[in-house]
Amino acid sequence: MSTEVIVQGRGMVGSGRLNWPDDLQERLSSQLALLEALTEKEDSGWRFAMNFFPTRTNNLNDIVSELNTHLFEPHARELRRYLAKNTNVPVVEVEPDEIPASDRIVTLHHNTVAHDEADAALANVERDLQQANDGDPQEKERVLAEIGAARRLLKASQVRIALLAGLLGSALSWITSQFAETAAGKAAEWAIQKLTEYLPMLSDLF
Repeated sequence: MSTEVIVQGRGMVGSGRLNWPDDLQERLSSQLALLEALTEKEDSGWRFAMNFFPTRTNNLNDIVSELNTHLFEPHARELRRYLAKNTNVPVVEVEPDEIPASDRIVTLHHNTVAHDEADAALANVERDLQQANDGDPQEKERVLAEIGAARRLLKASQVRIALLAGLLGSALSWITSQFAETAAGKAAEWAIQKLTEYLPMLSDLF
């Protein structure tokens, strides 16, 4: 995450600010990187929110709600619009050895068993998570939105692995952790297996 994006405040809690790039792709990339970083530790999200999205109370639910309202939800809306608008945009060819595996653009082979199984596995995760009675409703809503966006990416002819990884890495890991030994948790484990069979470069995520 660029230091130009995150500006730490001086003194008072809640005085930090975020300076997002004007360029849409750079902004989405920076936001994805930040959201991924906030999953590294259990308390990363609310500690970050306290500094950048202050509330009138110290209630954790209020703090996380502010994070969702001011960071995740706007990012998700903008990302969905970007994906819908750029599904068929031609991709500039780059030699594979010139870029990291996680940032490569790969061609998706839709008419294969592996693709169908990966998409079906994600559909099962969506269904089982929606039916699960446990779990924080806002977290479930966020994860369902990420999985839905990932499934739309898989319908494109080509996909940037970093985008797919940013959506699915934390989402499926969260489900396997929060819903272990339940239908949703087992569905997420199966989805991870099918996704890594279809796109082996995702194996480092899980």
